[in-house]
Amino acid sequence: MFFLILGFGIHFLRHGMIFPLIPLYVQSLGAGESMVGVVVACFHILAMVLAIPLGSLMERFGLQTMLAAGAVCNVLYAVLLLVATSLWIVMLAQVIGGLGFLLLVVATQTHIGSLRENRFRERRFGIITLVSAVGQTLGPALGGVVFSWAGYSGAFWAALGLSMVGAVSVACLGPDIFRGQTRRSSGGGRQIMALLRNTHLVCTLFFTFSVIVVVSLRGSFLPLLLQQKGISEGQIGVLLSCFALAMTVIRVGVGRILGRTSRLNVLIGTLSCIIVGAGTLPLLDSSVSLSFFLALFGLGFGLSQPLSMVMISDVSGSGLAMGVRFFTITSANFLSSLTMGWIAEYFSLSAVFYLGAGFLAVMGLWISWTLASQGANRETEEDDDVQHRA
Repeated sequence: MFFLILGFGIHFLRHGMIFPLIPLYVQSLGAGESMVGVVVACFHILAMVLAIPLGSLMERFGLQTMLAAGAVCNVLYAVLLLVATSLWIVMLAQVIGGLGFLLLVVATQTHIGSLRENRFRERRFGIITLVSAVGQTLGPALGGVVFSWAGYSGAFWAALGLSMVGAVSVACLGPDIFRGQTRRSSGGGRQIMALLRNTHLVCTLFFTFSVIVVVSLRGSFLPLLLQQKGISEGQIGVLLSCFALAMTVIRVGVGRILGRTSRLNVLIGTLSCIIVGAGTLPLLDSSVSLSFFLALFGLGFGLSQPLSMVMISDVSGSGLAMGVRFFTITSANFLSSLTMGWIAEYFSLSAVFYLGAGFLAVMGLWISWTLASQGANRETEEDDDVQHRA
C-alpha cells in the first residue's frame, strides 16, 4: 500500500507542476486564447468518454494493468512535451496525459473502495485525499521555481523524472495487494436513467458541473490573466499554490462542517466563496490581494468536491453514481476550456471570469431554490403523514 500511495502523491505533484505551465507554453508557441482552450480541453476528452464505462474495463483488464498503463501514459506525456515543437504534438501529449490521469486516479480509488473492511477504506481514502491535496499545493510552486531556473524544458524534465519515479512505484506493487477485492458491476443505461429521475441527484450534478466550469479556469486562463498583469511565471506558481493550500486546509475540517450544518447551508457558502473569489480576480493587481482571493476561491473548491460526493451518496452509494459524477466533472472541464477560449479571444480574459462567476450565481440560485423547495415539500409530506396516522 505504501507504493500505491507514493505513486498517487507523485502523480499529483507532477500534475501540479505542469498544468499551470501548459497555457503559457502554448501561448509561447504562437497560439491565441481560443487555441489555448482547445489544447487544455484535449486533456479531458478521453476522460469524458471513458468515465462511465471505465469500471467494466477495469474488471476486464485488472487494476494492476490499468495502474501500469496510467504510469506509462504519464511518462509518454512528459516525453512528448519535451520534444513538442508544434501545437499538434502538445495536443497529443494532453490527450495521453489526460488518459494517464484518469487511469491512475480511478484505479487507485477503485482499489481502496473495494477493500472489505470499512475502517481500512475510510483511513486510506483519507490518506490519498490528503496526499493529493499536498501534491496540488506543492506542485505549482515547485513548477514555478524550476521554470525560473531552467525554463519550460527544465520543468518538463522534472516532470519526466517524477513520472519515472511514479512508474517505479507502480512496478513495485506486488500482485498480493490486488487479491481479495470485491467486484462491482458497472451498470447500464436503465440504471443511469433511474438515477437521473432523482431531483436531488440532478441538482447535485448541476452544482458539480457549474462549479467545475469556473474552477477549470484556474488551469486554463488564470495563468494567462496573471501574466497579463505582469506577474512572472515563478510568482504565478506560488499564487496558484495559495489556492491549493486553502483547499487542503479546509478539507482537514470538512467532515466537521458537513456534520454541524445542513447540506444547503454548506452549498450556499461554497458558491459564495467561489463566485466572490473568481469574480474579483480581474479587478486586482497586487500579489497580496490576489493571494487572498485565490485562497477564498480555493476554500470554495475545497468544500465543493466533498460536498458533491456526500450529496450523491445521500441518494446512491453505487459506483455508477460516482461514474456519472466523474463524467459531469470531465464534461465541464472540456466544455469550459473550449467555450471560454473563444470568449477570451474575442472579448477579454477578464470577461471569462466575470461570465463564469455570473453563470455560477444564476445556477446557484436555481439549485438552492430547488433544493430548498424539495426540502420544504418533504417536511410537508412528513407532517401530513403524521396527521393522517394520528
